[in-house]
Amino acid sequence: MDFTTGQHVVHPVHGATTVVERLTRVIDGEEREYVVLQHVEQDLQLQLPVSSLGDADLRPALSEDDVDGLLKLLGSEADGEGLSWRKLRARNEQKLRSGTASEVAEVIRDLLGKKERKGRISPSEITMLRKARERLVAELSLVVDGDADELLDDVLAA
Repeated sequence: MDFTTGQHVVHPVHGATTVVERLTRVIDGEEREYVVLQHVEQDLQLQLPVSSLGDADLRPALSEDDVDGLLKLLGSEADGEGLSWRKLRARNEQKLRSGTASEVAEVIRDLLGKKERKGRISPSEITMLRKARERLVAELSLVVDGDADELLDDVLAA
């Protein structure tokens, strides 16, 4: 990946970011190049050494072509019925850590499906759902015209 200023990339832990600059720092007498990422919705800035970007699992943000498939995924049948709460939680945490938009969307879909089936979800699942939703809305806001939060509400209400 090239990491040019203005490019949108997704950090697996922090979510949607924009490359704001590349800079060089001298640390212990050695010059090191960094990529500076600004979180899309939070007041958070990350400075990642270029030499370790391969380990950071950064990926390009969604393209417009990816959005339709993602919205179809959100509207598909929920998964996870029959799993113990412990296995379901571990699976959802792993999906959130992966940072991929499709897996984050699956967490949203599956937790909402569980809420619909059982009438409620636990406080920790509510927190996980909120976190997944925030991450997905931030990434969608980079590509869709209009309010990404409203778009997600419309898709989930259908």
